[in-house]
Amino acid sequence: SVFNGEWNFTNVSFADVYWSPLASGILNVHWYVDAYTTYNNGTNAFNANISAWNNNSVIQFSQLTGVDGKIPRQNVLEYSRRGSGGLTYFYYSNYTFNAVNPLGSKILIQSWNMTQNRYLFFTFGIPGEDDCGILNIPNRIYNLQKNVNSTATCFNIIANNITLDCLGY
Repeated sequence: SVFNGEWNFTNVSFADVYWSPLASGILNVHWYVDAYTTYNNGTNAFNANISAWNNNSVIQFSQLTGVDGKIPRQNVLEYSRRGSGGLTYFYYSNYTFNAVNPLGSKILIQSWNMTQNRYLFFTFGIPGEDDCGILNIPNRIYNLQKNVNSTATCFNIIANNITLDCLGY
């Protein structure tokens, strides 16, 4: 017989778990988070930062997206049961997920109750057209389509022969 220990369940659904009042243990229930960032023209948002905070404002992860616009799969803790018979619950949902574009000029926010696996999508505007960002295509003319603003640098031009036509915005 086992009278104490720690059990981690990830991506598992169950009705309930009971253990003897004489036993003391910790049961942690986790779920997967996959996240993907793009621009609204369908291209991947490489080097965006995706972060998650639990309901206690404790950061759970902070990852940069790869060239595919994705972060590595993450685990987040839904709840923990502790003590004799597992009668004490500690909940960590809702989670707040932030995606920050590569230039740090735009933050997108989503909140989720983590009671199942989640696949999160974040879509940024297109830099140089309807959003701030990195302008990196040589010999291109970017035509701004609306007013944009930022608390940091709005445009970072990192290639040769780029024109940013603000068209009066």
